[in-house]
This record gives sequence, structure tokens and C-alpha cells, in this order.
Amino acid sequence: MQFELDYSKLIPLDAEALAEGGIAEAYKEFLPALVTYVKEADEIHEVWDNGYSVRHRDREYVIYKPESELGDEQAARNWGNATYALFAIVNAQLTASPYRFYAINGGNDLAGMFMTTEQCEAAKRSLERKNDWPYLPAAEHPAYGQILEGSKALDRGEQEPAAPRSPIEAAISVKRDILKQLQYKPPTRPVSQFRGTSIYQRDDWIYVWVYRWGIYYHCLAKHPSGVDAATLGRDVLAALRSSVRMIGEEERRSRPDPRLIVMGCKTYPALFRGLAFVSVGQASPEQDLRITPWRSQGPGAKAIVKDDLVLPKEAAAAKVGACVLRQLVRSSELTG
Repeated sequence: MQFELDYSKLIPLDAEALAEGGIAEAYKEFLPALVTYVKEADEIHEVWDNGYSVRHRDREYVIYKPESELGDEQAARNWGNATYALFAIVNAQLTASPYRFYAINGGNDLAGMFMTTEQCEAAKRSLERKNDWPYLPAAEHPAYGQILEGSKALDRGEQEPAAPRSPIEAAISVKRDILKQLQYKPPTRPVSQFRGTSIYQRDDWIYVWVYRWGIYYHCLAKHPSGVDAATLGRDVLAALRSSVRMIGEEERRSRPDPRLIVMGCKTYPALFRGLAFVSVGQASPEQDLRITPWRSQGPGAKAIVKDDLVLPKEAAAAKVGACVLRQLVRSSELTG
């Protein structure tokens, strides 16, 4: 049996959002998909008593307890507990069905997809990297059911060189490393000094987005693919320097997805196929600009930092635009 994952059917989740009180909301959002596999979906109830847990049928899934200490390890456990809880709740309702709700990726890139066991095994054969395989989450820290890079399951017959990090731990570590790269020393160098923008090319159009703190605010400009470098560079710099207000988690979840409205698709990493993607970042207004192409890789995407182009902060719009156009071509080449 041949079967490849259809990433258009992927349900984006984000373990961090789940752990921060988003399980019931995420569950509600994909109920229309769930009811195609069950006669009637169960109700679930969130419990807030200084801690956070979710009740389903006769079981309570504890995400974190009131006495839980803050820290990277506890955050990783919260994300993993939330991932396990949501998938366990869904799969408990699928016992009479040949389908199961499988997880793909983890951490902020966590997503889910309904498939049969046979489809899952066939999908694994089509994916070169085993940590891209679909899996059923387990309540076991740190992997929570996912095969990790460097694990014995990946390197059969070889000594395990080091304990592999889960995507959850990696995501938390990345956030900490970003602060280090920015030489974050509050209050003299606040993290809000970081500026970035995202540029996508879909079909014959290029989209320039105002992007901060993991949030797409709005599309500042849309140009045909033949746009001149100076015009594109002008809008990239304008997006980079745009002032935006911080959006809270509740508002972020309630607002319509601007990417879906403008481009007709979400830019969630698993849906990058058919998109060229370039990011432009600046650690602070005094730092150089870094223009980075991204590559779609299995169900995820990766910044190819070795192909970065670095420009001085005072670079002219035409130079910035030319580098962005070059990196969009490179992104397309990398993704294939």
C-alpha cells in the first residue's frame, strides 16, 4: 500500500497554546472533522483551580498542578501533557473506527491528522526522517510518543550518543536562545527591539507581511511577481519598521486568520508546499538585516541560515528588494 500524507488535511494545534488553556477551544475547532468518524462527539470540560486540567468521561487529564514551579522543564511537561490529553480524548472516541487521530511534529509545530493504522505505516515508509513520522502521543516525558533525532529507534544497532531533545524542549530552548542572540539584558535591550517581516510568493504574487512575536498582523503589500526591486524593498522596509501593539492570546485566537483571507491559504509550516518564503530580521534598529530563505521539509519548514544574505541597516530599498527576490528564488529551489 502506497500512501503519502496529504498536508492539506493537517489540523494545526500548537502544544504551547494547548497548555495555556486552549484544549477545549482546539477541540471545538476540529469537531466538524471528528464527527465524520463518530456518531456524536463527547463533551469535555476544562477545570481551573490554580492549576489546569481537562475532564473527559470519567477521566481527568492534569496539564499542570497549582504547585507546579515555573521553568523550562515544567513548561516542556505542560506542553507534553496537553498534547497527550487532547489526542487521548479524541482517540478514546475512535475505538469503534479504523481511524485514529495521529500527531505530526510537536511543540509549536504540533498538528494532527486522521488516518488508519495501515495509512500511518505506509506514510512512515514515504518519510525519510523518522521524527517526521505520525505517532500516537504517550504520557512519557520527554518524547511523549514521538521518535526523536538521535534515539535508538533512529540509529538501530548504534550507541545512543546523547539523550535526544523533544520538539517541545527544542522550541523552549529556541526561545531562550533568541534572547541570548539578542544579548537580552533588561531593561536596556528589551526583546521587543527585534524586528522582522515575512515575504511569501504564491503563484504569480508576492505578499509582504507585518509580523511580530509569532503573529501575522496584516498584509502591507501585494505585488505581481515581476515587481521591481526598489518597490518591493520599500515595502519590506516599511513592514520591518511598522509599529504594532502587542496582541494578547485571547484576542489572537478570536481574530480571523489574515493569511487565509489574503492568500487563500494558511502559511502554517506543513502547508508551505507551493509557497516560497523569505524572512527578514533585525535584532535591533542598530543591527544588520538578515534575509533568510526557508525550505519545506516533510511536514515542517526550516530556515536555511547558511544561505543568509546580510545587509547593513542603512541598505537602500533597491538592494533590499533585490536580495529578497533572490532569496525567494532560492526558497523555491530548496523546496523543489
